[in-house]
Amino acid sequence: MANFPISDEKRIELALRMLETTDRGHADVFNALFHILINNDAFLNEAVGNKVDKNKIIHELTNTDIAGIMGADQGPVIMKHIDECRTLLESNYEGRNLTTVLSNEIGGENPWNWISRQIDNNTMEGIHIGDYIPLTINGNTYEMQVAGIDTYYLTTWAGVNPEKLENIGLGHHIDFISRHCYSERVVWTTANHNSGTGRDGLPYLSSNIHSKLIEIETLLPSLVKSKITSKRTLLEYRPFQTPLLKESIDRQESDIGKLWIPTEYEVFGSAVWGTKGYSAGQGVQYPLFSKGWKNRIKGITGDPYEKKKRAEWWLATVRGNSSDEMACVATTGYPDYALLNNDMGIPICFRIAGDPVNLS
Repeated sequence: MANFPISDEKRIELALRMLETTDRGHADVFNALFHILINNDAFLNEAVGNKVDKNKIIHELTNTDIAGIMGADQGPVIMKHIDECRTLLESNYEGRNLTTVLSNEIGGENPWNWISRQIDNNTMEGIHIGDYIPLTINGNTYEMQVAGIDTYYLTTWAGVNPEKLENIGLGHHIDFISRHCYSERVVWTTANHNSGTGRDGLPYLSSNIHSKLIEIETLLPSLVKSKITSKRTLLEYRPFQTPLLKESIDRQESDIGKLWIPTEYEVFGSAVWGTKGYSAGQGVQYPLFSKGWKNRIKGITGDPYEKKKRAEWWLATVRGNSSDEMACVATTGYPDYALLNNDMGIPICFRIAGDPVNLS
């Protein structure tokens, strides 16, 4: 004997016709009514079930007796990870001093040696965007924040074997950017224009900032110097010529050194003031800057007058539609531009990378 079919798309019917004395006593008459009733029951059964499941989920998410729900051994572990994820998703995450929170794991080892080993072994669990390791340069301490973990992984500019760059990808790595800027302000360039004066026509490599960072590199602790690696990326091409160019006209891969500053795209995720296309570099934003403005706001380290820790700081991007201005970050963190001879801040940025990846 067949059962009444249950409709896939369940819905409730509130109208059910009355039987009349003139109706035939045939199964077809009664089956039509029973079909409506059984499908109404199916609808109500599903609705009640969903309600129960939803309440159960809400109960389990709000219940403080996690051990009773998930088990005494797994409950606290799972809740710890949930709380950790919630914190990391918040835009006001301050970051942790890794030398403190992971002191038992690091032990007496130099933290830069320890972090380098984690990168080599690709065991970077527990290290989060915004966490930092303190670094002292010339008596000033900088909180070197994790700006990106494997942000440029497998890009084909590993900084080694320039004869076969197309076959070598960047390995596992962490890019660090200081929470606040270097203790000295610098001008972007000592020239009176924003074109590249070198043979390569790359403004950043011709800049005073690039030269200053090479100088600062000599002040780093010897162990840190031995662990950091050069960053290779796409730079905008704007050669010096007469009349002066107001836009970059191409881009070129280049080694920008072991210390560098980020581009406009790496901070804001867009070419705002730079030449569209050519200033975008490899077109990726560091996760450190993607969750809000806070990490874009920097002061000058060691400056007693920087009470509010707010200073304008330079980017590695030349302003478009201009021959004498550069992109920068304003004191409140928004994208801006300034004349190239302004004294402004520069963050300390470097990369620690594992072995390159052979892509052949």
